[in-house]
Amino acid sequence: MWVSCRSRYPHHVPTGLRKTLGSWFSTHLTPLAGLPLREKTEAIDPNPSRSASCFCLIFNCFYRKKEHFKTTRKCTPISGVGGSETPAGCSKVSSHLFFLIFFLLLPLVAFTQDHYWWANNVGWDGQRFWGDYIIRSPRLLGPNALPIPRLGNDRVPNERSFALSGNSHFTPGDATQNLALYGTYNLVPDVISFELYWVPIEYFTLSHAIKTERKTFHIFYNEHLASGDIYLHTLIQLLKAETHPLDLALRIGYRFPSSTMLGMARYTDAPGYYLDLSFGKKLIDGNLDVSVQGMGGIFVWQINQNRQNQNDAALFGLGLNLEGKNWALSPAFRGYSGYLNNGDRPMALSLSGQVDLNPRWQLFGTVQTGLGDLLYDSFELGSKFRFSSSQLW
Repeated sequence: MWVSCRSRYPHHVPTGLRKTLGSWFSTHLTPLAGLPLREKTEAIDPNPSRSASCFCLIFNCFYRKKEHFKTTRKCTPISGVGGSETPAGCSKVSSHLFFLIFFLLLPLVAFTQDHYWWANNVGWDGQRFWGDYIIRSPRLLGPNALPIPRLGNDRVPNERSFALSGNSHFTPGDATQNLALYGTYNLVPDVISFELYWVPIEYFTLSHAIKTERKTFHIFYNEHLASGDIYLHTLIQLLKAETHPLDLALRIGYRFPSSTMLGMARYTDAPGYYLDLSFGKKLIDGNLDVSVQGMGGIFVWQINQNRQNQNDAALFGLGLNLEGKNWALSPAFRGYSGYLNNGDRPMALSLSGQVDLNPRWQLFGTVQTGLGDLLYDSFELGSKFRFSSSQLW
């Protein structure tokens, strides 16, 4: 007996998964069912009937196993109705064996369907690394993968501080929450400082449509946790408004590739850097200080694609700073524009505020809406502790 299946059987898995369950499936189960084993480089049938072919394969495998069991096991015959003879215990044991193997193989069926879903989704050629199909652009990654740099400080911060914040990001099909760590170390007052930024943990929930659009790899399909890259900034004061028309500072930012979950299109796990000049000009000086701020520079990140190794973007930003005795409010517009035009042109409107509770503790928060290729609306609330500060009440 043999059950006919029109579609080709999904018994090929990526080369990098040879030691997984999928490899066992293709190496042992398909020969048992009498199927030819496909070469590693052979292309996958682009239109498989996945469920039908998998269960068809299992049925044929079980049937052959059962027939083999009947012909090799010695069973004691008993008299049946009408003088017929049936094997005692054989049919019962075979049925138990059938159901046992069936339930054990259910995870393998699910694995094969997942692989077919990914292969058909990306148009896999049977050879390329799965990471090559993930587009490393802000539109098709998580909200913390390639964030727009904050509006640059026109004055080097004269403080040594540590900050922790909670963040939420929302777009249809993607809800993300994460913690963020900030650190500032002033080496020489009014001359040079260093800043550190890191997302240690991120929790996300994605819809199937988003996973399909971003070409996530099926092995990571049910993941929900990730961690981000580490950013290190060097801030150098170039001009001061006391002796020049405006404040001017240079920021050199570098991203260390320390992130996870590239397979879920959350981060790039690749280096990057940005260089920008930030300026500030005070417009009103009094009980309420009002100043205009801006930045301009370049933002570069590695993409590891076949034709391009990196994307170069123009970085820009403009905003206002309203500062009282122990509070500040800063609306800003910022973004960058890449040259590949593959979802690499995010922009954002944001409103940031901070309140000094005392000379050492500060509360801060930000509300942001995305524009262009930035699809997320974001909220941040955090607290900063100053170890030392030259700017007291």
